[in-house]
Amino acid sequence: MSSSKKIEEFFTPKNQKTGLKRGNSSPELVVPPAKKSAGEMTTLSQESIELLMTKFTGVMTETLDHKLKEVTKDLATKDDVRELSQKVVNLQLENNTLREEVGALRSELIARDKRIDFLDNAIRRDNLIFSGLSHDGRSDLLSVVRNFILQVLGISKQILIRDVINLGGKQPGTYLLVKFVESGDVTEILKATGRLRGTNFGINRDYPDSIRAVRRHLFALRKELYRLKSTLRISVRSQNLIVEDVYFTWSDERGILHKEGDGLPMINSLVGADMGSFIRDRLKKCDPSAAIPSAHA
Repeated sequence: MSSSKKIEEFFTPKNQKTGLKRGNSSPELVVPPAKKSAGEMTTLSQESIELLMTKFTGVMTETLDHKLKEVTKDLATKDDVRELSQKVVNLQLENNTLREEVGALRSELIARDKRIDFLDNAIRRDNLIFSGLSHDGRSDLLSVVRNFILQVLGISKQILIRDVINLGGKQPGTYLLVKFVESGDVTEILKATGRLRGTNFGINRDYPDSIRAVRRHLFALRKELYRLKSTLRISVRSQNLIVEDVYFTWSDERGILHKEGDGLPMINSLVGADMGSFIRDRLKKCDPSAAIPSAHA
């Protein structure tokens, strides 16, 4: 290479166009495009924005619906609540019907029991139960009763007796059930029971077990009333306790009754004391008893 060549032959000036291509020895530099300025950025149209919002709303709605179904899948629906409410109404109606039927049945049973007691009383009307009479349980009981009527009660007229039954089997000294032929004889014997006061003898009507249980409570109540106020006029007739012409009866569920209502206030006013604790104690003793209170007690 000649030294006489000028250095310009080896270099191309910066802005000089030579028409020569650059050799492959140095690869062409790739210059990244310049960023657009804010004013040059592309903006979405109103239609595109609305489309995006519609899609977003659809996705969110579907997601919420799915979550809501998972949360509420075990909860009752309106139809379930409506059906349950109808069932409750039907049960209430059925319960009211059953209550009415039970009430009617209870009234029917009470009426039936009263009819049975009435018929039973009619059958037993001519019977009396004697207690305290001395007998061995095997001898002629008819003679024992006749002698008692004559010697103790002082009734000399002939009393017709149909039958005498030892209620204690063959045991001596037990109760005797005496069946009379005439109702008038029964009345006359009961009128003479005043002679038995202060003795160990007793004569009582042959009441059914239910009435006998009621009378047991009434006699106990009469005894307590006499203890608290001995001047009271008190008597027991059938199922009634009569205090100063005021009638009471007994209920194993409610205690002392007056005109089908609570008789405690009335009896308290008559005796001038509170009988509440005594009545409550009697209610605890409502089991049947074999004891038969005598008419003169």
